Amino acid sequence: MSSLARIVVGGVGLVGVLASVGHAEDKVENPLYKNWAQFKPGSYAKLKQITEAVGTTAETVFTYTLKEVTAEKIVVEKKTVAILDGKEKERPPTLLTYPAKITKEEAEKQKPRGIFAEGQEEIEIAGQKIKTTWVEAEVKKDDRVSRGKLWTSENVPGRTVKMTSSRTHPLKMSSTRELVAFKADRE
Repeated sequence: MSSLARIVVGGVGLVGVLASVGHAEDKVENPLYKNWAQFKPGSYAKLKQITEAVGTTAETVFTYTLKEVTAEKIVVEKKTVAILDGKEKERPPTLLTYPAKITKEEAEKQKPRGIFAEGQEEIEIAGQKIKTTWVEAEVKKDDRVSRGKLWTSENVPGRTVKMTSSRTHPLKMSSTRELVAFKADRE
């Protein structure tokens, strides 16, 4: 190989290394990973959701259980039980993997859009008072308007303490998801 060829190949290799270093620096801490990683495996959050739409009420219970924590990722098992007309139907559990680092764009997607109010509030959930941070948002798309409020706490696995949402068009719908039980064993 000629000297010129070695310089060109070496330069291309160097550019690749610099690009991968630059790409790694573009990554930021994943808020979902950060929250879950502070707890021991076995920690969980159980949330109950009531949805009203088209004259029907549906109840769903979600249980998120931390299965694995490493420096690179966390793995959370999600179990879903739908309750309709008093009958329970359990779906097969799914595993959710959250990396420790994500791109800035991915981090932005996790943030609520359309925020018009925010604050802090202590609310009673799952039999205890929990200090929360809340955001209230409204999102408009075409002739649809969706409103919601989300209460979160870093002391709860998965952060979600309560969430309400509603829309009036094209179909009227409202939903409330609320923490009913949790175990937050710390590392």
